[in-house]
Amino acid sequence: MPTPPAPSANAAPPKALIAAFYARGLVDYLRARGVEPASLFTPSQLAMLEAAKGAAEVPLAEWIAMLHAAIAARGAPSLPAEAGASLTLRHLGVLGHVLMNCATLGEVYEQLARYIRLLGQIGQPVLSYQGTEAHLLWQWPYDSPAPGEVAQFMLAARATFMRWLAGRNDLVFDAHPEWLLRNASGAPVYNSPSQPFINFTDPAGGAIPNGADTMHRVRLEVSHGASSDVVTAMYRD
Repeated sequence: MPTPPAPSANAAPPKALIAAFYARGLVDYLRARGVEPASLFTPSQLAMLEAAKGAAEVPLAEWIAMLHAAIAARGAPSLPAEAGASLTLRHLGVLGHVLMNCATLGEVYEQLARYIRLLGQIGQPVLSYQGTEAHLLWQWPYDSPAPGEVAQFMLAARATFMRWLAGRNDLVFDAHPEWLLRNASGAPVYNSPSQPFINFTDPAGGAIPNGADTMHRVRLEVSHGASSDVVTAMYRD
């Protein structure tokens, strides 16, 4: 059995947690593609996820190490986005039922921001509207920069759920990293490249380099083309 690589310098603090039912999405993704997780992970790692019941949580840093191991073993940098896009309602636990009862996508975003802690300590989503686009900002809550592969997993999952809840598989999602910089006085500012690092129309496309050590936030932009009136009504009450 291969030894999982150690978490990168961008991993979460040792005490940070992730909901086991959400983290199991990685294992379920591998099994659905005919990959036996036991060939990639240690027995203790698998037991940690599969023995957890109810609202149990597991160390986020350990889950990130498993994600790294799967990427390395499969030779697939796009694996995080593919795994995130494969999540289903059961990987959201109680939060999934809350979102299912929302009347609009705007309400979905609001409830997601309110109850994200049910999925663990994995970042805070913030919603804003800019013209005909709804922007979802995912903020990594730790001093260390966010690992690019974790951003891919989280945002691909959100893109999948937004399409599913809207009943609109044609919605296009682009994710843009925002780099933390400092101005002449030392105050923090954010700058974002114009091109997305990943487009979730095709979850297998795009990647953030593991060395992207200044990323703390990622914007998820939703475009809806010629059907803007219809989709805007879904976003706003």
